[in-house]
Amino acid sequence: MMLFVYDFESNLLLAERSIIRSRWVVYYNDVGTFEAHLPVTSELSRIVSENPYLVVKQHGISAVVVGYELSDELVIYGRTCNWLLSKRITPEISKSSVFVGEKTAEMVRDAFSDVGNFEVANVVSGGETEFEAEEGTTLLAVCRCLEKSGLGHEITFNEKDNKWEFNILSGKENEIILSEAHKNASNTGISFDLLDYASCGRYEKETTDGTNTVKIVKDAEKTGIYRWEAKLSGNSAEEAQKELEDLNQRYQLSMDADGISWKKDYNLGDVLRLQVIKGSFKKNEKRKVMGVEILVEQGIYKETPILK
Repeated sequence: MMLFVYDFESNLLLAERSIIRSRWVVYYNDVGTFEAHLPVTSELSRIVSENPYLVVKQHGISAVVVGYELSDELVIYGRTCNWLLSKRITPEISKSSVFVGEKTAEMVRDAFSDVGNFEVANVVSGGETEFEAEEGTTLLAVCRCLEKSGLGHEITFNEKDNKWEFNILSGKENEIILSEAHKNASNTGISFDLLDYASCGRYEKETTDGTNTVKIVKDAEKTGIYRWEAKLSGNSAEEAQKELEDLNQRYQLSMDADGISWKKDYNLGDVLRLQVIKGSFKKNEKRKVMGVEILVEQGIYKETPILK
């Protein structure tokens, strides 16, 4: 599949067919990766030596080139364009009630106010929540803010209009059921453990009067022998709550999705229904599409959704 190479001004520098293999991992609310292996005879060997600021595009996905290696073959490394958010700083934000989408858009606009062709193209409300942030990268602030409402984001490279476009993503409940019975999944398996599960916890909060122990509850219906506690390491209520939320009963589902395609049958952030049937065992679970991995080698295309 063709690999298109542009400079930061949207000038097409190369359309390369001779790709040994390429691998994309794209995430719903994080920075994804790109890697491509090409023959050393590729014209791209000259282009990377002359211009460190490049964008590659394949399968409708774009990435900023962040490095390369040249030996027996040329290897190009990239990060999805939202990586550029890590190259801007957002000042400290005091705790206040915000609308997630509007606050995120504001942070991004402020961070890229000096870039004439940078646009916040799509804003999803996401509801109202409490939000605060220390001074740090715009990427960290954006990811944390959107996470509060289960939203995601992307930056697309619009070479036709010479624009960088920031979009807020939101998934939906998808009607697809992945299972071997529906012939759209294979190699299904499941495992379960409750080793790390806790229904409540406590953390140490520093105050002007010293250190106080604060208790927080996740599953109030768990009482008596079913009330399991954890000592939490977070230094704030938000950090401790997030740590407690991660101490869950673990259902690990594994399966290969067959015959479904990203952007056609599902999108990042969608919730899919998964079904595992093994003998008399039957389990239905919902999983959110947090990313997708695309591998192309010797002309064979393989796509795997990353589910959480």
